[in-house]
Amino acid sequence: MPNEADYWQLKWEFARERRRLIKRKLLVCGCFAMISALLITICFFHVVLGIAMIKESSMVPRFNEGDMVIYRRLHIPFERGELVVFHQEQLGYDCIKRIVAVGGDTVDIPGDGQVYLNGEPLSEPYLYMTSTLPHDGIEYPLSVPEGFLFVMGDNREVSLDSRSQEIGLIRENEVLGYLPSD
Repeated sequence: MPNEADYWQLKWEFARERRRLIKRKLLVCGCFAMISALLITICFFHVVLGIAMIKESSMVPRFNEGDMVIYRRLHIPFERGELVVFHQEQLGYDCIKRIVAVGGDTVDIPGDGQVYLNGEPLSEPYLYMTSTLPHDGIEYPLSVPEGFLFVMGDNREVSLDSRSQEIGLIRENEVLGYLPSD
């Protein structure tokens, strides 16, 4: 029959082994929780949100060159005035511009820089600077085909946008996401 010393020795060893197993379980659960949180965050930013860096000053004063923005990836019906993010292959980076016209609209920009949408002057309180820059080969009035967007920056003097043949009209399916409007 075991004596009292052996009993306490066994009880101590059992408690030590139990603590070791609990620590091991906590470590495994903690690692699992951290990996799960990381995977959920990565999926969330891949499916729901995106991050873009502003590479130009075409959206001053709302965004300055070097700013980082988080945009929504979920598709919404495109509306005039919304800010969209799209990848511009010729420039090699993501651009943020404002939708001026959607498919079925007609855009006219005479020499004074005023934008006319479907024959009516467009009210643009968000503009930082207007522009009377040449149209770079784009013929106006311009009818925007279905499935395309006519986009412009808020700082029109420096914005490279749909007024340029280099950017032109943007396909709706090339839009990566949108930002809440003003």
